[in-house]
Amino acid sequence: EHLNDRSDEICELYNNVGNVYLTINDFDEAVKYYESALSMKSSLLGNNHIDTTGTICNLGQAHVGLGNLDKALELYNQALSIREKHGKNRKDVGQVCNEIGNIYIKLKRYGDAQIFLQRSLRGKRQSASNNDPSHIENELITLSNLGHLFFKKEQYSKA
Repeated sequence: EHLNDRSDEICELYNNVGNVYLTINDFDEAVKYYESALSMKSSLLGNNHIDTTGTICNLGQAHVGLGNLDKALELYNQALSIREKHGKNRKDVGQVCNEIGNIYIKLKRYGDAQIFLQRSLRGKRQSASNNDPSHIENELITLSNLGHLFFKKEQYSKA
């Protein structure tokens, strides 16, 4: 079920090189490396395997950088669907919902953005552990995005 050690290392290498290109805003190169990693993982594990979702999200982020918002939305929805089918924790689902919400803000689809950002916040709160200091940061990121959304909607008192 898991990639063999060598294949896993190669996939991780492609993904990490993609991360470097993403960090320096070379989104075309990032897409190439993420697609290579995803292709390898998908051929070994299947298109709907939970281990593909991190790379799918990275690929979505690169497409956001390129301005290909429809493609990014498609990728994030794919990752969301896989994570939900596999019962991935609510925090991981919440993070994907947050990214989808941000894309909807960019597309000026504010109603859809609000639905996904609120879903993200619910998921993050439900998965929060008092022992996990990062849960506060995760909540604050989504709350900030909701504030940005309300500002865009000119609902300043909610922002």
